[in-house]
Amino acid sequence: MLAVIAGIIAIAWPGITVLALVIVFAIDAFIAAGLQAARAFGSRAAGPVFGHLLLGLLGLAAGVAALVWPGPTALVLVYLITINGGQAHLPGSQ
Repeated sequence: MLAVIAGIIAIAWPGITVLALVIVFAIDAFIAAGLQAARAFGSRAAGPVFGHLLLGLLGLAAGVAALVWPGPTALVLVYLITINGGQAHLPGSQ
């Protein structure tokens, strides 16, 4: 029932819905960046530290880019959702 209500709201206010999706993506990117930074400082070897810090910086950049350019971010998210949803219907996919 909640999904039906969310669908009706998405149809009624598509602009707000897409903006909310972009903001949720940015928040997710910031959280992932923080977790990668925490994981980097929890590693003992130099190789994993560099890799986790690099992933953290990329996540931080993705979150900032999503907030600065919400239009292109929304377009990319729609493409990713479309491609991922289309793969679920291909023969042989799980």
